[in-house]
Formats: sequence, C-alpha cells, structure tokens
Amino acid sequence: METKNVKFVAFLRFKGVHADKVEKYARGKAKYIFSDLTQTAWDGFKQEFDRSDFITYAQCLDSVIDLAY
Repeated sequence: METKNVKFVAFLRFKGVHADKVEKYARGKAKYIFSDLTQTAWDGFKQEFDRSDFITYAQCLDSVIDLAY
C-alpha cells in the first residue's frame, strides 16, 4: 500500500504503523510505502481516518497555516 497523503501517514504513525519506505520525488514531497499492510487493513485505516477527530484536527491545522499566507 502507498500514499502521498501526509495527514493519513501521520494518522497511521499515531496508530503505531510506520512506513517501510519513503520515496522523495520533490522538495517536501514523498510517497510513503507500507508493505506489511493488507488491503483489508489499509481500507479499515482509511475508514477510521475519515471518521476520526484526527482529520478534523488536520483540517484546522491547514486553516491556521493558511492564515500565514
């Protein structure tokens, strides 16, 4: 499984799941690869993330950062 969504990667890290490989493709941009997760586990984490307070926090963080621009 792989993703470029840093908010989802942070959520996984919070859950104790760490990327096995990180492929940088631009300054500050990377693809995170999780080779030990099954599709079922991946889908479960995605659903949990979508319904969590963590995503609300991430959206609030984006709003605060936007105030600086």
